[in-house]
This record gives sequence, C-alpha cells and structure tokens, in this order.
Amino acid sequence: MGPTVTAELERPGFYPAGGGRFRVAIQPVEKLRPIELLSRGEVKTKRGKVMVAHLPPDIGERQAQMLRNKLNWPDDAIRIVSAKNSTGPGNAVMVEIECESVCEVFTSFGERDVPSGKVVERVIDDVRVFSRAPRPSANTWLIS
Repeated sequence: MGPTVTAELERPGFYPAGGGRFRVAIQPVEKLRPIELLSRGEVKTKRGKVMVAHLPPDIGERQAQMLRNKLNWPDDAIRIVSAKNSTGPGNAVMVEIECESVCEVFTSFGERDVPSGKVVERVIDDVRVFSRAPRPSANTWLIS
C-alpha cells in the first residue's frame, strides 16, 4: 500500500512481569494505494518458533518437537529461541505461513497452570483451521 514498516522485538515481556519492548519504524507516503487480495496464493514458506525465557530448556524442546510431529514439518522448520533479556519467565509458540499474497502468523502464550502441550495445541488448531479454509474468491479481500 506504500509505506515501509519494520518492527523489531528488543525485549520480550511475559505476564505478570511485563517489561516487553519493541521498536517500529514507518516510512510514510503521501497517499495509500489500494490493494486487492484475491487469493492467498500457494504456500511458499512454513516456519515455527518456540521462545522460552527463564524456564527449563526441556519445555522449549518438547514444544518444538510437538510442533514438528503434529504439523509434520522438518526439523529445520522449527527453531527454539532462548530469550535471556526478558524481565520474567514465560514462553510463546509462533507459526508463520507465508503465501504468495499474504503471511499468516499464529501465536500462543504460556500461562501459569496451563500445560506446555496445551499452548502448542492452540497454535496447531489455528493452523489447521487456516489450512482447511477455502481459498477466497474474487473481491473477497479488498483493502483500500
């Protein structure tokens, strides 16, 4: 639509400690251009990330393995990130499916007293719904 937008996570923040910080840079334009997304197109890339902060490493390893197994993705499609600069403990599971026209991102955050497998299942459920969704027909997505 015109502007260039970049976002960078400087420090994750997990409830209840918080303290997360990100930076967004926007290169503006005088006028936005309309776009038509008539279809998401074919899938180009699928990747997942498990972020763990101040928690035992096996939590992230189990979650990554569960993503690989349930989505039937190769080992190199899922990575584990240890967020050492977080102010408190926590974890997040993210899946990104990049198509020709759009990029979908699915995220689930760990919660106290919620099993780590449940966090992964939430993301997997969302990915499966997206994957089964019919391809949009002409003029289904019109942003102006």
